[in-house]
Amino acid sequence: MGVAESTSLSHLTILLLLSGQVETNPGPSTSAPETFPCAICGDEVRDNDPALLCDHCDCWCHISCVGISPDSYDILTKKSRSFAWVCCQCSSTNIGSSSSLQGLNLSQTNRFSPLHHDSSNEEILPSINPLTSTPTSSPGGCRQPRFHPPSRNRKKAFKVMVVNCNGLKGNAKKSSFHAAIAHHTPDFVFGCESKLDDSLSSYSIFPSNYSIYRKDRNIHGGGVFIAIIDTLIVTECPEFDSDCEIQWCNVQLANAKPLYIGSYYCPPNNRQQGLEGLHQSLSKIMTRHRRSHPNILIAGDFNHPDINWDDQSTTNPATSTCHQKLLDILLHNSLSQTVREVTRPSSNNILDLVVTSNPALVENVCVKSGISDHNIVTFTLAANPKISVKPLRKIYQFHKADEQQLRDAAAEFATEFLQSDPERRSVETNWSIIVNFLNRNQVAKNVHRARCEYVNNITGASLKDNPKSFWSYIKTCRSENIGIPTLRTPSKLCASALDKAETLNDYFQSVFTPHQLQPLVQKGPSPFPTIGHLHVHRTGVEKRLQQLDPSKASGPDELPPKLLKLVAREIASPLSFLFQQSYNSGIVPAQWKQALVTPIHKSGEKCDPSNYRPISLTCVCCKVMEHIILSHVSKHVAVNNILTDAQHGFRRGLSTTTQLTTAVHDWSSILQQRSQADIIFLDFKKAFDRVPHLLLSTKLQYYGISGDSLQWIMSLLTDRQQAVVVDGSKSTWRDVTSGVPQGSVIGPTLFLLYINDIQDNIQSTMRLFADDSTLYREIRCPEDHQILKDDLQQLSRWSSNWMMDFNVKKCAILTITRKRTPSIREYHLSNGLIPRVKEYKYLGVTVAADLRWNKHCQTIRHKASRTLGLLRRTLSPCTRDVKSRAYTALVRPQLEYASEAWNPHSVTVTKMLEQVQRTAARFVYRDYRYTTSPSALVAALGWDTLHTRRILDQCTLLYKIHHRLVSIPAPTIVIPATYFGRHDHNLKYVIPVATIDSFKFSYYPRAIRIWNHLPGSAVNATGITNFQEAALPSIRTMQPPIGSHII
Repeated sequence: MGVAESTSLSHLTILLLLSGQVETNPGPSTSAPETFPCAICGDEVRDNDPALLCDHCDCWCHISCVGISPDSYDILTKKSRSFAWVCCQCSSTNIGSSSSLQGLNLSQTNRFSPLHHDSSNEEILPSINPLTSTPTSSPGGCRQPRFHPPSRNRKKAFKVMVVNCNGLKGNAKKSSFHAAIAHHTPDFVFGCESKLDDSLSSYSIFPSNYSIYRKDRNIHGGGVFIAIIDTLIVTECPEFDSDCEIQWCNVQLANAKPLYIGSYYCPPNNRQQGLEGLHQSLSKIMTRHRRSHPNILIAGDFNHPDINWDDQSTTNPATSTCHQKLLDILLHNSLSQTVREVTRPSSNNILDLVVTSNPALVENVCVKSGISDHNIVTFTLAANPKISVKPLRKIYQFHKADEQQLRDAAAEFATEFLQSDPERRSVETNWSIIVNFLNRNQVAKNVHRARCEYVNNITGASLKDNPKSFWSYIKTCRSENIGIPTLRTPSKLCASALDKAETLNDYFQSVFTPHQLQPLVQKGPSPFPTIGHLHVHRTGVEKRLQQLDPSKASGPDELPPKLLKLVAREIASPLSFLFQQSYNSGIVPAQWKQALVTPIHKSGEKCDPSNYRPISLTCVCCKVMEHIILSHVSKHVAVNNILTDAQHGFRRGLSTTTQLTTAVHDWSSILQQRSQADIIFLDFKKAFDRVPHLLLSTKLQYYGISGDSLQWIMSLLTDRQQAVVVDGSKSTWRDVTSGVPQGSVIGPTLFLLYINDIQDNIQSTMRLFADDSTLYREIRCPEDHQILKDDLQQLSRWSSNWMMDFNVKKCAILTITRKRTPSIREYHLSNGLIPRVKEYKYLGVTVAADLRWNKHCQTIRHKASRTLGLLRRTLSPCTRDVKSRAYTALVRPQLEYASEAWNPHSVTVTKMLEQVQRTAARFVYRDYRYTTSPSALVAALGWDTLHTRRILDQCTLLYKIHHRLVSIPAPTIVIPATYFGRHDHNLKYVIPVATIDSFKFSYYPRAIRIWNHLPGSAVNATGITNFQEAALPSIRTMQPPIGSHII
C-alpha cells in the first residue's frame, strides 16, 4: 500500500471517529467481550487472525473454516474487489470488500463497510460464486481449505405476493382474490386497502390454509393484512404498532435472526401522517435491536409516485418534501427498495414497493396484472423460515366397519369376562381387560384408521340428507379460530406445537392450590342425613351407553363413543360389574384420572397463556360412571333441599333466563319505589381450578355425602394428571392438586356444593349462576351502604377461609336509580377497590344504570348483523331452505336470548331489531329491490315478527311458573284475580300498578297484561307445545304499536 493511500485511509478513519456519528464495532455479543470464538471450530479469533464477520448472526469465522485460502485472502486484501461469501452458521449471504478485511490498525473492526468496486483493476478470482466450505475436524494447526459451490438446497424460495385489493367484501372481488392466490400460490400475501371491518371474520374472506393478521381501519376504506401459510412459525408484533396503517409480524428463520415483515399502506391524502407512523414503527424495531441490524421486509402501497428509484431522487418539486422524507426514512434505517416496474398502469407510477434491510432476501421481483387498478408484485424470499409440522390425527371410519361382527365379538367377550371370576381381580385389572379388548386388533381391524386429517366427503349434500356436514361447514365459516398462535412468556417465544402445549400446561398447573397450603376447616355437625348406598344396574349402564353422542371425541383410553354405543348391549354387563366394584372399593382406575386438556381462548391477546381456559377430555367410560354417581348425588341433594334457591346454574328447571328475569324484576321494583339499588358483580379467580380437595371433602361430608360415595369422588379427584394437546402434540403429564375438572360430568355439581354456603350471614340479596355472582341492596339511607360493606367483608372472610379468591379488577359496582343526585359510596373487597361502571354485561345481557335496554339491543343487533353478513357471503348460492335454516339457527337466537328479561317497549328499538330479520328475508329470496316489501317476504317465509316471538316467550315462561315447570316461585305481585269479566279466563291475575316504564314493561307486569288477554284454551292447555299453538294466534292479533310504546 502506498504512503498516500495509507494516509488517506487514516484521515478518513480519524474523520469518521471524530464525527460522532459512527462507533467502532464491538464485535459479536458474548458473555466475554474480549474473546471472540469462531462459529465453526470454536477456537478464539485473535486480532491478528485473518477472519470474517457475518453481518447477520454477528459470528466470526476463520478464513480457513469458510474455505478461503491464504492466497485468495491476500488477493482480496490487496485488490479493491467486492466479493460474497455464505456464512456456515446461519446460511446467510454476506457482501464484503477489501476495505472490510484491512485492519487499519484499529483495535476493533467496524463491519459496516461500504461496498467498493474498482473497475480499473479487474482480476478473475478462483470462483465468481460465493465461497463456502465444510469445516475440517482438525483441532488445531493448519487446516487445508476445501472449496464447495453454494448448495441450492440450503434455502427454499418462498413465494410472496403484494396486492392492493381495493376492497374484499364483494363476492366478485373475493373470487378474484382467491383466483390470484390459486394462480400464484404464495406463501406470504401482503395486502392493503382491504376495506374490511371487525364485523367480517377472516375465514369468510381468506383461504382456510392461511393464518391471517389484520389491521382494519373499520371506516372509509383502508386496512392492511398479512396472510401467511399456516405451516410457518409466525408471531404478531403489536408492540411495533403506531399511528399508521401497518401490520407487523415476526417470522422465525432457521439458523438466522428473525425476519420482521410489515404490510403498509400510506393514504394519498395524508402522506405526512403515514410517514410519521412508519418512522415511529421502525424506530421501535431499531430500539429493540440496537446491537445488530434486524432483518426487515415491508411491502405495500406507499403512494409516493414522484420518485426515481434508480438514483433515489424526486421528480416533482411540488411533492419533493414529502417524497424526500420517505427516502430519508429508508436511508436512515438502511432499507433498500427493490421494485423497478410500474405497478399502477393508469398513472404510470411505481406505488407498490418492497423495501428490505437485506436486499439478498428479495429475488425475482415481477409485476403482473392485479385485481384492482394496481398490479400485483411477486417475488421470492431467499430465506429459510422454520416450519411447524402438524402431526396426523387418528380417525376411526365407522362407516366402513362391520357392526354386526363388532357386536358378536363384544357379546363373546362379555360372556367370557363374567365367567372368569372377575371379583378376584382388582379394579385396575378388570379395566385393563375391558379396554384392551375394545382396542385389540380383532375389533380394530374392522375400524379403518385414517392417515390424515378428516376431510368432509359429502360436499354438496343437501341439508336434509346430511345436516351434520352442513353445520360443520357453517361452524368453519363463522370461526375465527386459527389454532393457538405463537405464545409469549417472560423468557421465550413458544412456536412449536409441543412448546405451546408445555407452556399452557405450566400455566394451568400454576393456578392450582398445592396440598400443603390447604387448611382443614370444619363445618361442624351435619344437619343432613347420610346418602344411601349406590347399586349399579345393567339396564342403567346400557341406557347411558345408548345415549352417548357418537360425534364426541375419545379420551386418554382412545375408546370412541361410537364404538361403545355400537356394543352397548353386549358390553353393559362387564362395565356394570366394573362400576359396582369401583364404587364399593372406592378405587378409580388410574387412566380415568387422566385428562387430555384442550385450551380454549377466553378473551384478550391470544399470545398470552393466561387468556386460555382448560377443558378436560376424560375417558368416556369414566363419564358414564360419573353420570351414575351424579344421578345418585343429585337425588340426595334435591330431596334434602341442600342447594340454595339463589343458585340457578347447572340445575334442572333453572337457567340464565330465570336468573336474569328474577334479578331484573328486583331491580325494576326498586326503581318503581323511586329508590336506588347498588349492584356488585363478583368474579372469582380461576374458580373451578382452585377448589381445594381437602376442603371440598369437608363440605361434602357436611351435606351428608359420605361413605362409599365420598370415597369414590375423592379417589376420582386425587392423584389426577393432565396433559395439554395442541395440534396433535401432547405435553408431559402434570399433577393436578386442586380443582374440579372443567369438562367432567360431576365437576359442576361439586363446585355448586362447595360455594353453596357463600351467602351465609349475608344480609343483602345474593344471586348465583355457578361462579357468576351478584350482590345487591336497596339503598334508602347510609346504613344500607354500611350493611352492603359488611356483607363484602363477610365475603372476603369466606374467600380467605375456603381459598376462593376474588378477582377484584373484574368485579364491578353498578348503581341503578333515576335520582338526579344518587348516593355514591366506595366499596372494597379483599382490600381492593371495586371499580364503578355505568353498564355491565351480566350473563350475556348488558344492564344499564337506568335499566333501559337500548345499549343491549344495539349490541345484539350488531352481533346478529355480523353473523348474517357471514351467511350472505358463504351461503349465497344455496337454496332458500338452507338459508332459512341457517338464519333461524344462527342469527335469530342471538336476537332472542333471555328476551323475557329485556323485551324492549320502544317502537324505535323494536324496529331496529326487526330490520335484521327483514334483511335476512331479502337474503333468503336474493331480492334486494326497493320495490319489494320485506314484510311480504317475511310473511311468505312463515316467520313471525321478533316482537311476536318475544311476547310468546314471555307468556310461555309465565305458563311454566304457573304450572311449576320451572323452579322459581312467583313474586308477591303475582296475585290471582278475584273479579272476572264475561270473556276472562279462570287463571287471570291482578295487573300490578306501575308508574314508570322500567317497571311497567318489565317481565311480570307486561306478561300478566298479555296473559289475561289469552284464550282459556291456551292457559289451560296441557303441555308447552299445546299452549304455544293456542296462544300464538291471539298474540298475533293483539294491539299493534301505538306512539312510542309497544304493548
